[in-house]
Amino acid sequence: MMTSSFTCYRVSVGVFLAVASLCSAQSVLSVQYPSGLPLTHATGPSLSIGGAGTGVRNDFFGMADNVANLGGMKRAIFSATTSFDFTSINEGGASSSLFALSPRLISFAFHINPVGTFGFSLDQRTTTRLKFVTTSVIPLYDGSSVTDSIGFADWGGLKSWQAGWGREIGRWGFAGVSYERMYMSSENITLYSADLGGGEPLYDSTHILFRGNAVRGGVLVPVKKLTLGISGEYVFEGDAERTTERTDSTTSGRDNFSISLPPSLSFGASYDLSPSWMAAVSSGITLWKNYRSGFTLGGTVDNALSFSAGMQYVPSPNLLVPKYWEIMQYRLGFRYCELPVVTGSEFAFTAGVGLPLLKGGGLVDFIAEYGSRSDSRYENFSEGFLHLYIGINGGRKWAQKTRIRY
Repeated sequence: MMTSSFTCYRVSVGVFLAVASLCSAQSVLSVQYPSGLPLTHATGPSLSIGGAGTGVRNDFFGMADNVANLGGMKRAIFSATTSFDFTSINEGGASSSLFALSPRLISFAFHINPVGTFGFSLDQRTTTRLKFVTTSVIPLYDGSSVTDSIGFADWGGLKSWQAGWGREIGRWGFAGVSYERMYMSSENITLYSADLGGGEPLYDSTHILFRGNAVRGGVLVPVKKLTLGISGEYVFEGDAERTTERTDSTTSGRDNFSISLPPSLSFGASYDLSPSWMAAVSSGITLWKNYRSGFTLGGTVDNALSFSAGMQYVPSPNLLVPKYWEIMQYRLGFRYCELPVVTGSEFAFTAGVGLPLLKGGGLVDFIAEYGSRSDSRYENFSEGFLHLYIGINGGRKWAQKTRIRY
C-alpha cells in the first residue's frame, strides 16, 4: 500500500528527473497539492484581464467569478473556454517542453421575468497531469549490464457542476446563489522493471475518488461608475474512496474516508473610467487551513492569497457606423497567487482581444497568458507556461415583443 513517505519520494524524484525524461505533463509540482494545480476558471473576458472579474457586471463574464452576475442578465447567455497549454519544466540548464489541450468551462444562463436568471455550468477547477519514464544501464563486473527502468504517472483533478440563480435586488444591486456538485479523482501509478532474468515488472497504483457538495453566494453593488463585488464558496465534507493495488495482490485493498476541501472568499471592484476604458481588480483567499482528509494527499498546506488586475479598452464604442477595429475589445491583465503548499507561488501576464459578433450578440476571445510557477524548496527549478485560450460567448433574448400592429 502506498505511504506518504513514498509519495514524497516520488515527488522528489520527479522534480529532479523530469527534465531528463520522456515527459507528458502539465506540472510536476501539481502532484504536491491535495486536489491538483489550481486553475483560473472563468470566461474569456475575465481571463484576459487576469481573472479579475469578481466586481464586474457584464453578461459575458458569466457566473464563474461571481454568481451574482446572473442577476444583471436579461437574456440567454452561452459561454465556453478551451486552453492550449504549453509548459516548460526547467532545472538548472536543462528543460523539457510539453503540450496539453484543456477544456476549461462551459456555461449557459437564461432569464425568466420576474423570477430572475438561472445558470448552469461545468468547469475544471484543478488538474494533475504528470507522466515520465527514466531508464538507466548499470554495468556489472563481468562486463554485462542490467537495464533498470522506473516510471511514474499521475493524473486527475477537480470538476464542478453548478446550478445557480441570480436576481436584481431592488435598486441597490444584484445577488446570486448556487449549488455545486464536485468530483475529484486521482490516479497514480509507479512501475519498476529490471532485466534480471525473467520477472514481471513491479507496479504500485492508487485510485482516489471524491464526491462532495458546495454552495456559492455573491453580491454586486453598482455605485455610479464603480461596481463592488464579493463572492464566497463553502464546500461540505464529502466521502472519498481509495483503491490500492500492487503486484503482490495481498496488499491490495479499498478504504473509505472523508475529505473537507477549503472554503474561499474573493473581493473585487471595477471602474468605468470612460465609455472606452474599464479597470478591474480582485483579491481572494483560499482557507487551506480548514482542509481535512482521512488520508494524506500532497504536502503540508497553508492559506493561499491571490491578486489580479486588468483593464479593457474599446476605441469607439458609441459610433453609429464604426470601423470593426474600433469596436474590438483590447485587454491586458496580471495575476499572482500563492499555491496550496506555502512555499509555492505563481504569476502570469495576460493579453487578449474580443471580437464582437452579431451586433453585440456574440463575442469571440483570443487570449495569451504567460507566466511561471516555482517552489522555494527546489532550488533552480521552475515551470514556465503559455496558455492560449479561445473563448466563445453568445447571447440573445428568448422572446421579444414585436412592434407590428394589425
